[in-house]
Amino acid sequence: MGEKQAENLMAAYQNLNGILCAFINHSLRGHEYTIRERTFQERVLNYEFLNRNPYQTLESEQSIFFVDNDRNLIRAIFAGHENSLFIWNMATFIFIDYFAFNYVLAGIVTYILNFIAIKICMSFGRKNLSTKTLIPKNFL
Repeated sequence: MGEKQAENLMAAYQNLNGILCAFINHSLRGHEYTIRERTFQERVLNYEFLNRNPYQTLESEQSIFFVDNDRNLIRAIFAGHENSLFIWNMATFIFIDYFAFNYVLAGIVTYILNFIAIKICMSFGRKNLSTKTLIPKNFL
């Protein structure tokens, strides 16, 4: 990477960081937000209801951020890979069970290996997302 490209990348990072800091501090006019928990009905139906006033203008509209207690980022990273993960888990279980003759041990080892794979994938996913979007890892 050349020096000019590195300077452009650093300037873009500083600009984005300044905008994010101003947004978080509620310093940007017209970009107000609120953070709220989902209600019981929204959690059950897995849908966010917006109580909009029909006379509300676009300038006075607020963004709403919901607390992600359901870990939807993990679901998004593994979306579309369910079959591959299932086959990998089954192959691991059968391999351990075949050599150890113990299905309980095979289940425990499969669970541990799956847990390690999820942590590795989450680490690389956050690093990749942080690199591509110039957002620090602690925001993700």
